[in-house]
Amino acid sequence: MELKISNFAKIKEANIKLDGITVIAGENNTGKSTIGKILFSMFNSLKDIDGRIEELRNSQIEISILGWCFQYKFEKKYVIAKNILKQLVPSYDFAEVRNVIKRTLNIYEKNRKDLDVDELTEKVFILLKAPKESVRLELIRRYFYEMFHGQINPLNNSDSESIISLSIKNNPIRLKFMKNECEEYERTFEIQHKAILIDNPFIMDELNPSSKITSTTDKMIYDLVHMKSEIDDNLFTSVMAKDKLKKIFEIMNNAINGDVIQTNDGEFYYKDDSASEPLNVCNLSTGLKSFALLKLLLERGLLENRDVIIFDEPEIHLHPQWQVVYAETIMLLQKYFDLTIVVTTHSPYFLDAISLFSKKHEIDNKCNYYLSEVEEGIAKIENVNDHIDLIYQKMASPLDILNTIRYELENQEN
Repeated sequence: MELKISNFAKIKEANIKLDGITVIAGENNTGKSTIGKILFSMFNSLKDIDGRIEELRNSQIEISILGWCFQYKFEKKYVIAKNILKQLVPSYDFAEVRNVIKRTLNIYEKNRKDLDVDELTEKVFILLKAPKESVRLELIRRYFYEMFHGQINPLNNSDSESIISLSIKNNPIRLKFMKNECEEYERTFEIQHKAILIDNPFIMDELNPSSKITSTTDKMIYDLVHMKSEIDDNLFTSVMAKDKLKKIFEIMNNAINGDVIQTNDGEFYYKDDSASEPLNVCNLSTGLKSFALLKLLLERGLLENRDVIIFDEPEIHLHPQWQVVYAETIMLLQKYFDLTIVVTTHSPYFLDAISLFSKKHEIDNKCNYYLSEVEEGIAKIENVNDHIDLIYQKMASPLDILNTIRYELENQEN
């Protein structure tokens, strides 16, 4: 799989190979997170897009019928709405839609003479005939608009085209944006898998019923709260052997050796054998929240074979020792569950751990490394598989600065 980006946000050009584990390293504000957000937005806006549009349209039609039925105070409004919706066909013209409505009303409200059937027919007909291509483009636009806070096209060249293309075996899906609007959507295949973006361990704080859920995290929170927690019932273990999941948990136990439990009132707690009472997840350290979130995703079956998972700077809240544990966990996820994983980082510890564990677990041939830099305000992302030392040099520059200061201070003392 390959992601091509042209003139999107602050990235001028990038070709990113997605085969196993893709590591994007670099300083802050160099476009690393943009890659993950693009992937997340593409997969989750385009997965089963036509099916979702059909469900949304049917829902809007049903709401319109119910509103009209409420206006006339029908007793069997829900039955009427369901029966009308069941008979509608997208190819129907205005007269055929009107006949469906009248035929249904004659069954349940045949003695009513005050009904403005044309009013309801017009509402339903407009929704039924809404051009699917325009609806697709609007759905995609809304997804990207929210993810990038309305700033899709480059700020310094807002009139330019922003193009992203995702290809599998030379079969592309292509999106074009102009003035932060999605203008073109071309596809040669359907996206079958979802993407999960892990960029904030504080999502654990929002799981409890009393928490305020934000729009960017509500889907994951809903799934975590409502999916089954029993490992034997989740989709992960229906695809892969349970002992492989156990191996991952054995590694994670070096950092988190307890379980996240949900009480009858919906509250989430962390239960550790060393403590007499469980701890509310809001009171966990940020590092523990990082592991607890990942463990909960696995236990509740929210990751499926061949899904995409994006880790945006996971080392931020982790001690170097736990960075090593987290890195090995990621390696095993890829090895056992064939995930496409994207990791952004600016930690030498984390990068080194990924490099070493990929060799230890024999998946180094499925790792690709990229260095992100900014030149004249434009992000440049280059493959450095043959020169990973360039990443380490970039990460080591702060140490060079500190060593220079140390040398100057020692000379002053002398």
